[in-house]
Amino acid sequence: MSLRVVVWIQSSLRVVDSAGRKARSVTSPVPVATREELAIRLKELLTKSRGGSAKNVLFLTDSPLLLPAVEEVPPAESKLVGKLLSKRVEKAKLINEPFALGIQPILAPGEKPPPRRYLVTIGPLAWLNELDAVVSQTGHRLVAVVPLAVALRPLLKKTGLPPAEPFLLVQELEGALYQIVGRADGTILFYRTLAVGGATALEGLQREVRRTLLFAEQKLNLKIPLILLTEEPAGLETGLEAGEEVKVQTVGQGITAIQAAASLFRFPARSPENVLPREIALREQTRRMRMLLNLGLAGMITFTVAWAATKTIQRHFLVSQSLKEEGMRGQDQYRLERLQDEYREYLRSTDGVRVVMEETQVPVVELILRTLPEALPAGLVMSRCEIRLDEKAAGGKPSQPIYQLKLEGRTRKANEAVLPLVKKLGENLDKNPWNATADVASGAARAGPEVPAELRGPGMFYFYGRTR
Repeated sequence: MSLRVVVWIQSSLRVVDSAGRKARSVTSPVPVATREELAIRLKELLTKSRGGSAKNVLFLTDSPLLLPAVEEVPPAESKLVGKLLSKRVEKAKLINEPFALGIQPILAPGEKPPPRRYLVTIGPLAWLNELDAVVSQTGHRLVAVVPLAVALRPLLKKTGLPPAEPFLLVQELEGALYQIVGRADGTILFYRTLAVGGATALEGLQREVRRTLLFAEQKLNLKIPLILLTEEPAGLETGLEAGEEVKVQTVGQGITAIQAAASLFRFPARSPENVLPREIALREQTRRMRMLLNLGLAGMITFTVAWAATKTIQRHFLVSQSLKEEGMRGQDQYRLERLQDEYREYLRSTDGVRVVMEETQVPVVELILRTLPEALPAGLVMSRCEIRLDEKAAGGKPSQPIYQLKLEGRTRKANEAVLPLVKKLGENLDKNPWNATADVASGAARAGPEVPAELRGPGMFYFYGRTR
């Protein structure tokens, strides 16, 4: 999607359109210094100039209406970052009216996302709405508002420096000097505009450069070792003194306002650097999406109606078949349930015979489990029961069917005494036909199997023993 780029730099207003591999621009014949003048001249330029089929407008400016700031927030998901940064800006009172934010994350070398530090561009919401209204009156759609620093990003990438090394780039454009603290990977750490010229250029630049370096050291925790000047202000290189540890070099020719605009012909409106609120920037895409969703919904409704009619006919045919089969299934189900009852009764009988014939004189797990509820006092609730054959006794000569028994649980009432209930449990188990004696239980002092610490707390009980 190609854009028409409106450039408002140092009171110069122009509209730049794509013309194949070149860019075509139309400039306002009079300077534009205020918001009121901008509304009038912008409407005239967009109306008179021809942009072909392009109706989407990007607004590029160095106006102080867009305020840069560096803010830090706790690591968070991208959906929450905007809200956190808005609260930080409100708390810092950087602007005294409703605002919108353009956001660029700042990742330190080696830092893993999500980042903590962000470069934000703050724009007054009233001015953005006013700008959108002016553009809409000309039949265009405003989709993005970005600061000039974004268009100067290609200069950062052309320096050829290591990606992690920070530097200060100074570019002259439309009679003003622009300072960008950044890295060769295209990351913009901060930017400032210095509107000085003539005999005071060197003095003003030197003062502002030192302020920028001090800001980078205090706010960004960075020491800038290198200042790069484009060819336009390169004459200042010999007289610029920023400190003994700071080198000053020339990097070649900078870019013009038209070239800066041309670099943004494909700027995505969804970019977080876009200061324009998303509900304005993406309204056309939202409208198209809603239209597609409505068409899809209409298609789904049509398909559903046709499908329902077809299924209704099939349903009437299948109902008659189902009624016939239902009667047959009912008879089969009755026979199956009767066979299952007979099979369960057979298993119950054979299990009883096995117990009586094989293990009548030996306590088995089934018999223990059947009689255990009767031995458990009503005040105790059992949470764990483990019955295990004593391998040493079973493997001895003669073999003895002795079972190890572990019972654990708690009292039914929180404040009820544990020891009397455990004593009653031991007496009941001792009187039981399979005579279980305690190796160790709650309140017993003699040594026994190791007991977990949580079972020694209030309201908990344990009983470890064996059958005789």
